[in-house]
Amino acid sequence: MSSATPTPQLVDVVHVDDDGQTENVISDGSSKRGSTRKLRSIVWDHFEKKIINGEQKAVCNHCNSKLVSRQNDGTKHLHDHMKSCFMKKQKDINHYMTKLNTVKDDKGHSKVESFVFDQDVTRKTIARAIVKHEYPLSIVDHEGFREILSSLNPMWKHVSRNTIKKEILDLYENEKAKNLNALASNQSRLAITTDMWIADTQTKGYMAVTGHFIDDSWTLRSLVFR
Repeated sequence: MSSATPTPQLVDVVHVDDDGQTENVISDGSSKRGSTRKLRSIVWDHFEKKIINGEQKAVCNHCNSKLVSRQNDGTKHLHDHMKSCFMKKQKDINHYMTKLNTVKDDKGHSKVESFVFDQDVTRKTIARAIVKHEYPLSIVDHEGFREILSSLNPMWKHVSRNTIKKEILDLYENEKAKNLNALASNQSRLAITTDMWIADTQTKGYMAVTGHFIDDSWTLRSLVFR
């Protein structure tokens, strides 16, 4: 009575790295030593194994960083890099914002609007908010305020109170130039009013001088002079 030799079957082997991450390894069923195994850890969707200067490296597909990738090194350091990779974060954010800005046109057809983060626009918006609500300049140094901005966009780079102060002064000069141009082109009469108040965050008194006039399009304009 003869016994048939069983046909080698593909066997899935589950390997757990030292960081607790699960890595599925598929064997080719061969009994030969050195048989190839396919890596199925999620990190290999973001890294590519390459031989560089005679050493095996894991090259990041996002930022091209080269990390060690020896057989017994595990993948914990690769998972850590995925969490901190700036280029990967930027791609994830752009992908998310592209999906988020889906709108419909007049015909009801959906279209995607692209979103580009602009550090200058956010900084100017913060400066306007400080002026409008009389926030102290030190708010940009508050830990909670910085956490809010970072949670909204990890690409935001925190600025100092001196930077915001300069932004506010630039904002003042721009508004002053606009007012002067508007007055230079005005041909109607001008009414002047004054207002006095004490700032909530200070004990100093302030007085504002405001000019009111009707422009050429018959629109009532009010401009703060001082």
